[in-house]
Amino acid sequence: MVARIGSSKNIQKVLNYNEQKVAKGRAVLLAAEGFLKDAGRLSFYDKWRAFQRLIELNERATTNAVHISLNFDPSESLSNEKMEAIAAAYMQGIGFGEQPYLVYRHEDAGHPHLHIVTTNICRDGGRISLHGLGRGPSEQVRKSLEQKFGLVPAQRKSNQEQAAVARKVVYGNDDLRRSIANVLQVVLPHYRFGSFPELNAILGLYRVQASRGAADSRTFKRGGLLYHALDEKGRPVGPPLKASILPQNPGLKYLEKRFAESIAQKVALQPRLRTKLDWALSSKDVRSWDSFCQALAKSGVEVVLRQNEEGFIYGVTYIDHQNKLVANGSELGKRYSPKGLGEQWGICGPANGPKPAESGHQKQALLHPYNEKKSDQLPATRSELLEVLLASEFTIEQQAAQGQKKRKKRKGRRPK
Repeated sequence: MVARIGSSKNIQKVLNYNEQKVAKGRAVLLAAEGFLKDAGRLSFYDKWRAFQRLIELNERATTNAVHISLNFDPSESLSNEKMEAIAAAYMQGIGFGEQPYLVYRHEDAGHPHLHIVTTNICRDGGRISLHGLGRGPSEQVRKSLEQKFGLVPAQRKSNQEQAAVARKVVYGNDDLRRSIANVLQVVLPHYRFGSFPELNAILGLYRVQASRGAADSRTFKRGGLLYHALDEKGRPVGPPLKASILPQNPGLKYLEKRFAESIAQKVALQPRLRTKLDWALSSKDVRSWDSFCQALAKSGVEVVLRQNEEGFIYGVTYIDHQNKLVANGSELGKRYSPKGLGEQWGICGPANGPKPAESGHQKQALLHPYNEKKSDQLPATRSELLEVLLASEFTIEQQAAQGQKKRKKRKGRRPK
């Protein structure tokens, strides 16, 4: 069992989060301790007002709401009665047994868990200190409850075990929210990525895509974020999920923070990735993309190619699962870009990679193209190629017109 203790300055916000889950059928209220009515007869106002009466007794306390989650191993099958008993024993152990609290069972993740809502303001106006509560009393109670109720002990999992939790999202087979949440819990906190294309490169391996929506959409203008499930060909399928309804709210603010944290970490890890790439390129048997990808797979590196409909590879992203690093070929060096690799192997043009339908490696040419234009990259799509051609014709006509103007200004020519 894993216990997480959070605090807030707004009890109504914490209540709304859990009540909205109940309204959508993703949670159920198990118990209401310290209230005048039974759990089934309580309205939202009853719950909020009971907490608010205590909070008003101590106007100096800014942090007055406590939000606790108890998370259990996915292999455990716990009844509502057992969860309620665990919650009661936990609250009594950490010193909140006399406080009013609500217990919600949530069904929006890949493991059984419950949420507890309470306040740290007592009936005499005093305040229960939250400092060190998670590291001290909570840890002691957690270990005793694991033995008492026969729960799977909490333990730090290795990178391989964490990666094994996530599975490719297959739309229609499993609960969509739970499947996407499992992928995000494995990828977002652990991998280093510095941009949306790099994030989508690793998410695409699990058939998930992050999107801000169209530039003129309300989601984009309000700073929202959507997560899509992808089909076998990498195309969005099914309804998108808002980041706000997923565990830990992995929205735009969270990702921007992860981008900033990852940039410095990536610089320190890039030499390790280059060493693996150099080792693969030093082999005489590596003379094509297929052999290159197979050689890197032995080192725990996965290759994501970006190519257009004609099979021309214009970008590559390397995912080092061992060091949890996602890096674009261009940032590692020209030697590791599609053009640099093609020159080393003596291949160029559309023949430098397999067709999207023939390759076993994931292609994200149309879904997640990079916005920046590199000098060593050719136009990725027909529309971009057409723009380049039209721009060239316009330039030629403009130069011809300028040449005529220059000829009119030659010296020695008399005006009419």
